[in-house]
Amino acid sequence: KSGFVDESKDSLRKIISNYKISPVYRKAYRKLLEIGKGGDVTTALSDYDYYLKEFPHDSAALWDKTDLLVKMGKRDEVSALWRELFFSGSPYAFKAYEELRKKNYRLSYDDVMRAAQRLTEKEQFGQVARLLEVVSPQDEDSKYLLGKAYFRLRRYRDVIKTLAGTSSGDGKYMFGLSLVRANEKDAFYRFIGGLQRERQKEFFSLHILTAELKRREGNVTEAGAIYQTMLDLYPEKTEEKREEQNRTEQTGLSRKSPGLVPDRRRTKKK
Repeated sequence: KSGFVDESKDSLRKIISNYKISPVYRKAYRKLLEIGKGGDVTTALSDYDYYLKEFPHDSAALWDKTDLLVKMGKRDEVSALWRELFFSGSPYAFKAYEELRKKNYRLSYDDVMRAAQRLTEKEQFGQVARLLEVVSPQDEDSKYLLGKAYFRLRRYRDVIKTLAGTSSGDGKYMFGLSLVRANEKDAFYRFIGGLQRERQKEFFSLHILTAELKRREGNVTEAGAIYQTMLDLYPEKTEEKREEQNRTEQTGLSRKSPGLVPDRRRTKKK
């Protein structure tokens, strides 16, 4: 078995040496690293170092390298690499955070927020949620990041708990939409009532959604009144919304609100 592994490694090294511009180059390198993990640690670590010089942002390779550093007892190096992964926004950020905590490595609240922001930018929302659940949000910014993560994960009741009372426009939008998606219509209507005079662009679609829900409940008059209020608050939208209001009053059919609530009505084919 050892002889076969050595032959495989030699063949892979030849590919790496002779076919650097080939599409198989990186695949051969990754295979060499995979095989090498079960052999001499020093040789394997050297291979990882060479590979990472060419592909420094390969988070999977960086994570594998931390295992080798642990085996060699290189405590300072592995801690530095865990910290790098923690701030990278990669799929290994939370794992790195757990390892740093096990070693009692001191991370400030600002460090955690910086990592959470990077993960949000990379759309690693599952990791954002796990990270901020551990530290417990202490301010509006961290609650917003956690609420946004929950929203993208469709954990709407968690959004409601996290963003209740937020002053952020985007946060209020996610809170309101989460009420609808969690089937908390009464709470949503109360929430919208409190936003009536907050003329912010984030809330316009929530008001229109309110009218749409009222229309679907059969309250066409109330829906029309909401549309009229929106015409007063958002004059720049007057023509567009006037057309929608007319359709509501005349036919009971209004434009769908994309991504908000599904319209289950079906129009008959003529």
